[in-house]
Amino acid sequence: MAQYQSAKEILNKIRQVNTLDLSWNGRFQQQLITAVWQLYFGSEKKGLALIAKLVAVENLYSPTVDHNLLAIIKVRKRLAKQYRKANAVD
Repeated sequence: MAQYQSAKEILNKIRQVNTLDLSWNGRFQQQLITAVWQLYFGSEKKGLALIAKLVAVENLYSPTVDHNLLAIIKVRKRLAKQYRKANAVD
């Protein structure tokens, strides 16, 4: 499961970054990476909960500030579900 190892290394690097050193955008990216990792390899429930929080913040603004964030979430949710099914993650 080479994908898991690579993804775990990225997650570990992200977790080592001091959030006080990040901009608002950097914090969002850190949380998005964590959520996507959860969707693929960890707790799908935790990943979806974190995504719900990110989307809730995004929904505070109209029009939407970051269309890329919403597109990434949409695609990754679908692909993670396929990955979990194909690799019997759960």
